[in-house]
Amino acid sequence: MPTNTRALTESDQVEAYLDRPMPIVASYGGARSLWLSKVRLQEDWIPDGTVDDIATGCILTVGRTESLRHAIELISENRVSRLVVMNDSNELIGVVSKRDFARFLMSDQTSRNLEAIQVSEASGSPIQFVRRDSTIADAARLFREDNRNCAIVLDDGSADAIVTETDFCEYYSRHCPDYKKVGDFMTREFITSKSSYPILHVAHQILFQQPSVPVIDNELVGILTLSNLLSILSRKRNPSESLASAKENEVGLVQAKEIMTSDPITCGEDADLVEAARTLIAEGINSLPVLDRSSLVIGLLNKHDILKALQ
Repeated sequence: MPTNTRALTESDQVEAYLDRPMPIVASYGGARSLWLSKVRLQEDWIPDGTVDDIATGCILTVGRTESLRHAIELISENRVSRLVVMNDSNELIGVVSKRDFARFLMSDQTSRNLEAIQVSEASGSPIQFVRRDSTIADAARLFREDNRNCAIVLDDGSADAIVTETDFCEYYSRHCPDYKKVGDFMTREFITSKSSYPILHVAHQILFQQPSVPVIDNELVGILTLSNLLSILSRKRNPSESLASAKENEVGLVQAKEIMTSDPITCGEDADLVEAARTLIAEGINSLPVLDRSSLVIGLLNKHDILKALQ
């Protein structure tokens, strides 16, 4: 990108900015971190598309009587976070997510394996809808106000597409021409864990409050995610999996360091929000710990936070 931006027109700056390369994730303070600085354009960008421009037309479905093991495999193989649940008449009756699976497995008092549990038992997310012709800005506002992470797209009464916060995040990463600072959009109040804490200490936060929990022992050493939690819960219920230790049979006693993702990708508070959004999409993750210049974790940037920039 040219260094003498004063010699460029605004349209030149936009073109150069959109053509910039993907971010380089470098080593910083023991973790991979994104520290970027970009030209701030004078006018605020407003998205001009509709939900139809970002919705995913291919809906992954699962039958209500199919096994939880099959549903979890579908989610894992297709790298998605949720499935649409259909009844025996092939009618849409709900949405089930990784979070629903984990919540159910944490609360279920039986010792059944995943094959013996039906999807309908874990379905907990009500169906939420959005019109295909809704503007992206209005839909983002609706997602924020209702704390949604997905919605079925309606068009003249039919539902043949789905839109998620990932779709909003990807749209923002591809189309926003101006620089916004991560620190202005990140979540500043968050829960942390130590590596020696049992996961029971933070499981409730992951299931009900925030998508991931930074693990900090003086410095950031890892991150606990919903996928980490669901993995250990599923292994206990899957007869084909051999658990690493007897302690894993008591999931709540497993320490954070045993299942956390080490060396998490992070970003700086002054990093470009577009580049951070691109990193979330490219890495298939839901949040980034935000560091200050001393490598202290001062916030979390979640996909849901990106919605603020679209309103």
